[in-house]
Amino acid sequence: MDVLVDMNSSLMNTEDGKPKASLHRQTELDMLLTPEFRSLVGKKFTLIHYRDLTWARGLEISKAAAKKH
Repeated sequence: MDVLVDMNSSLMNTEDGKPKASLHRQTELDMLLTPEFRSLVGKKFTLIHYRDLTWARGLEISKAAAKKH
């Protein structure tokens, strides 16, 4: 994940240049793999795949929101 680079803003990189996106994704993955989280699956929520979401709601949900002026 260290190969992720945000070309839009230097604010998305740490002071030493490491992409924050990779840190966020790693943190999310670490959380998903914890026994505490896994024990809640099916009790508090249902995990779905992005494919399931786009099938149910359509691809228009993945389009960027229009900018408000």
